[in-house]
Amino acid sequence: NAPLYPWGAVWVNVSADAATWDSALRQTYRDAQTLIGVLPTGPALGEGAGRINAALFWSVRVEDYDGLRARGAEGFRRAVTATWPEAGLLVKSLRTMDDASFATYRHVNAWPWGRGGVVLIGDAAHAASPVLGHGANLSLADGVALAKAFRVERGVFLRAMAAYRRDRRRFTSWAQWIAQLLTPLFQSKSRFLAWLRDRILPLARAIGPLERLMLATLIGKARMPIPSITRLVSRWRLPPGA
Repeated sequence: NAPLYPWGAVWVNVSADAATWDSALRQTYRDAQTLIGVLPTGPALGEGAGRINAALFWSVRVEDYDGLRARGAEGFRRAVTATWPEAGLLVKSLRTMDDASFATYRHVNAWPWGRGGVVLIGDAAHAASPVLGHGANLSLADGVALAKAFRVERGVFLRAMAAYRRDRRRFTSWAQWIAQLLTPLFQSKSRFLAWLRDRILPLARAIGPLERLMLATLIGKARMPIPSITRLVSRWRLPPGA
């Protein structure tokens, strides 16, 4: 059972001015219904100094994507520009919506992450909403943990698998649970949740333990604090967003 989130995102690869866009991921919101982000992805080879490649993403409900696509590239540019004029400039060269990609997301829990001689890591084992932006972090950490387990258990597959699962389950269960919990604050029709987000998250950053927990979660180092509830949470299905 892998529920589809009702919100996805349109992604466009763009060329951007490094001085403006190369520092970090930048995002703009209107409540929780409209989200635009620009993510630097590396130098733009062959385009001269001062240019980078970036990915622009636009949050959209799955059921609304066909309507957005029908408005064409010009309609998409107008929508982006109306929300964030600087980001609108990045998609001025978009010719058709065929040059963009639409991504949907599912909550996946393929426990026990393997069968026979097959073992799953990363999103194949425990995908969730990308709201935390650390799917790659968890995948890399899974790979390191699996390699360590095989080294410690001297290549004995079943023992290594058990050690790998013990090491990673509390981390991935926490990440999936928090992603499910937070997604409606960023992608939903609720103005109240957006209002709550804009007030609680800045306050949490001012409280030392909460800020440390937020940072640990974002880099994939936070884990379920009580081991005994890990199995319960890994089976719990929150509504995937509204």
